[in-house]
Amino acid sequence: MGPAMVLMLDEATVGLDSSSTLALVQSMSSWAKLLNTTIVMALQQPEPAVTALFDDVILMAEGYTLWHGPVSKTLAHFEGVTGVKALPGQDLADYLMQVAAAPTQQQQQQQQQQQQGLLVKADGSSSGGSSGSSVMSAAQLSAAFWESRQGSSLKVGSEGTRS
Repeated sequence: MGPAMVLMLDEATVGLDSSSTLALVQSMSSWAKLLNTTIVMALQQPEPAVTALFDDVILMAEGYTLWHGPVSKTLAHFEGVTGVKALPGQDLADYLMQVAAAPTQQQQQQQQQQQQGLLVKADGSSSGGSSGSSVMSAAQLSAAFWESRQGSSLKVGSEGTRS
């Protein structure tokens, strides 16, 4: 082990238009690879072009870690845990905002989708009522994450505790 360089940016894109945000994140991504360093950015609802630049994502809600891992595995994890697929054309950030919403908000969103015939379970069947979808709290989503293969791989210590 040696010194590690980490750059942490908290909402560095506030006030920027989408093109400037994309340029900033592209620059940060290039810089991280060039210098073999880590950049942690807190972003609010990034656009799909920005999300596509991420290697890993950490999703948090209500103080709980809901996901920490590769962007490429994020959607499959949440579709498997909740049983609700992303809508056709829905980008990852919007889907994750829907999943991470408070249970009351999730229920409202799912009821609207059911009325429009848009709610589809991960097994491909339409949900004919609220029993077909899985409304989960942040605590439940976090527990599912830490029980998953990805979450288990991040646990530290001999007793499996996490920091």
